[in-house]
Amino acid sequence: MSQSSVSPLTAVIPAAGRGTRLGVLTEELPKPLLRIDGRRMIEVVLEQAERAGVERFVIITGYKAEAWESWRGDLPASLRTRVSFFQNENWEKFGNGYSVLVAKKSVPERFLLLMSDHLFAVETLADLIEAGPPADECRLLCDFSPPPFLDIGDATKVHASPDGRIHAMGKDLEDFNAVDTGLFYSSSVLFDALRVCCRRGRTALTDANRFLAEQNKMKAVRKNPDRGWWCDIDTVRDLENAVRLFDPIEKRAD
Repeated sequence: MSQSSVSPLTAVIPAAGRGTRLGVLTEELPKPLLRIDGRRMIEVVLEQAERAGVERFVIITGYKAEAWESWRGDLPASLRTRVSFFQNENWEKFGNGYSVLVAKKSVPERFLLLMSDHLFAVETLADLIEAGPPADECRLLCDFSPPPFLDIGDATKVHASPDGRIHAMGKDLEDFNAVDTGLFYSSSVLFDALRVCCRRGRTALTDANRFLAEQNKMKAVRKNPDRGWWCDIDTVRDLENAVRLFDPIEKRAD
């Protein structure tokens, strides 16, 4: 897969929440550390991103942060040195946008933003990376032909024009033509938007995304409908769907 001109290509991954919709499964572990068909969810994210060209990872923890440190110790040394942790000690009080802001000082001018509970194929992330690094904007990979198993009612919807401009987004959006895959490629404008929104008491990432859309700085990148897959893990049913999506070849280490 081709890489962007940014070196090293860095991915920020907010992972501070518990994942309460999975009930007892997250009583002892944060959701991204749960296993899916033998591998932890976060490991799938890192492996696929690494294969797409990502070299460095910044993970923001919160709920049961000690479990993350234990997991890191089990990583291969070659990967362990490229994973950094930042802790959002206010994870129960503030949203995932605040978690992203916690890592600002360690993130380059342009970076990927990946969700710890959104799994994807290498080709899916490549669609975003191959669009090129953003200038003064944030780019979101949008699926204009979402998979049939996706719970549209719970998905973050997007209304984008043919030129890629995102006009509106949200779970309750009625007029939409795509859904949010949870894969972003942004410049530092995202941090500027997060600071503004957090000062106003709006600490969710979606708040910052909407703010950028109002400034004409949120752009859609179209997911190629003929390759790749992605899924959002919120429920036990989502876990079951994820297992079916995994290609046996992708399960093997390169």
